[in-house]
Amino acid sequence: MITYHGLSVSVQVGDHVRFKTGWLFWRGWQAGRVEYVPGLSPPHPQLEHKGLCWVCLRGADLQLAVLVNPDSRQLSKSVRFVQRSDDGFCQIPADFDFQPDN
Repeated sequence: MITYHGLSVSVQVGDHVRFKTGWLFWRGWQAGRVEYVPGLSPPHPQLEHKGLCWVCLRGADLQLAVLVNPDSRQLSKSVRFVQRSDDGFCQIPADFDFQPDN
């Protein structure tokens, strides 16, 4: 189970989150959704390999992958949980395509 930093809340597809990226630091916290969770979503070669895995997030104008700490199985503190999906988005879309902006 992958959890949010400092919480026992598991990461789920469709979760509403706020995140910061190092290369867009001036934009502050961005709203986004979780699109891909290793172990819950079908395996993806770009997001799970060599013992490492990434959670995929989508913001208003970007898609990025956040490394899961392999020891704690937590996301970094640059991702904050806001709330669970409230609109039925709780599975990876069949046409999911990871096109990283980072």
